[in-house]
Amino acid sequence: MPVITALLLTLSFSLMATDKWEISGLDVSTEGSGVRVKLDHLSVAGQDLNHISYYCPNSVTIYPQHQCQNALAEFEINNQKYEAFIDSELNAINSHWAIQLMSTNKQLIFSSDSDQRDGKVKLMGLQLGNLFKDALSSIKSINGIVNGDLATDLQSLSISSIDPLKFSQVNYEYSDDIIVADLAGELKVDINLSNQSMNLDMSLLAGEMLFDQLYVNFANYPIHIKLGITTDDGLNFEVKTTVTNEQSLVLNSTVLVDKSLNWSMPFVAVDVQDSHHFNQNILSSILGIYGFGRTEMSGGFTLQIDSNLLPLNLWRMDFNDFYALNPVRKIQIDALDGYINWNKNG
Repeated sequence: MPVITALLLTLSFSLMATDKWEISGLDVSTEGSGVRVKLDHLSVAGQDLNHISYYCPNSVTIYPQHQCQNALAEFEINNQKYEAFIDSELNAINSHWAIQLMSTNKQLIFSSDSDQRDGKVKLMGLQLGNLFKDALSSIKSINGIVNGDLATDLQSLSISSIDPLKFSQVNYEYSDDIIVADLAGELKVDINLSNQSMNLDMSLLAGEMLFDQLYVNFANYPIHIKLGITTDDGLNFEVKTTVTNEQSLVLNSTVLVDKSLNWSMPFVAVDVQDSHHFNQNILSSILGIYGFGRTEMSGGFTLQIDSNLLPLNLWRMDFNDFYALNPVRKIQIDALDGYINWNKNG
């Protein structure tokens, strides 16, 4: 949820920052029993908010003390417009403040105060489609629901899940052969902007996915994914991924990506501990397309790929008491132990 993350971190850090504030185009006026404050631009700690409008319907005092319920705020970040309801309390005399910000659709609530280092974010039936409006030109459709609680650390500029976020009814279509339907599961997230790192821990527990020729039913084959992204210079990123199924699969990969999205994959390791289970739920859909349907397997195998080049050029496959049978293709492998090495350069 990059849009919401950027919004919340920007707001919370702006509130707490001790850096110099830069303000332009300030206008304060009374409207009925309330007050409206307008700013053309606000910059603090390298963060920019533009075209800011704040209307409090039940208070005209702004400083040194201000208290308001159900105020309406409008502002822009990176040319994206946001609206929110705000409950706030400010006492500049004793340097205390508290704020609660609620999205106008009441699906997101952010709260913070001067006595706490962390801010809190509550997601209540957050609609994923609202987060990706700008991306709908590049994807066919996306929707789903997210519930849970997040914490923002105002000093380290980080946001993390307090408990696993729950997502459900996730449907995503990028193209005719990349489709997700009724996906449900849990997500832990830890994003730190100060050291430019991100860690995701996700369990896919229900729903279906079609990725080109690969079909997966997550109710029958639940998947656990760990994703870590780190960088030393802000230009080149290391992406480490682990994908597991408790019964039959462990996959580890390392991918190097630069800011232009050029990538290399120096390491991939796949450990299939139960090839019968893996074949039933993963391989069979692919093998059937290539005329190897009804292939039976048992035993285990591993695949390791090491390469700094594309296409991948160093492969090793190990077999552990591996059996395979396809009577149509007249293929039979019994109790195979051993390995195969393949090097593109000989």
